[in-house]
Amino acid sequence: MIRCLYVDHDRKKALFFKKNLEINQDISIDVCRSSLEAMQELKNFSYDIIIFERDTEIISFFEFMNVVRLEFGDIPIIRVHSKRICGDRRRGTISSKNKSHSPNEDDNLFPEILRLIYLECDIRQKRKFDRS
Repeated sequence: MIRCLYVDHDRKKALFFKKNLEINQDISIDVCRSSLEAMQELKNFSYDIIIFERDTEIISFFEFMNVVRLEFGDIPIIRVHSKRICGDRRRGTISSKNKSHSPNEDDNLFPEILRLIYLECDIRQKRKFDRS
C-alpha cells in the first residue's frame, strides 16, 4: 500500500483527487489544506509520497520541499497545477524531482499522476535498497 499525503487549500478539489486516485486499491490518500497542516501530518504519520497543489498558500512549494527534506528525509514530492476542463476531466502540469510533464490537452491528468506516483515510489525503494 502506498500512503500519500495530498496538500491543497481547495478541500473540494482535494477530495475529488482523492476519490479519483484511490480507485487504485493500493493507494491510500490523506488530505490536508495547508503546508503547516501537512508538516503536522508528517510528524504524526509516515508517508511514501506527497502531492502538493501549486496554489497552496502559507509557504511556497520550494520552502515546503526544503523543510520536508531537512526534517523528514527524501520523501518524493509531486507538484501539481490543475484546472477543470470538462466534467471530471482535469488538465494541468505535473512535476517531481525526477520528471516533469505537461499532458496534452486531451490527456486526463489522473493516469499521469498515478504513473508518476509509482515511478517516484519505485525510485525511492531502489535508493533504500542500494543504501543497505
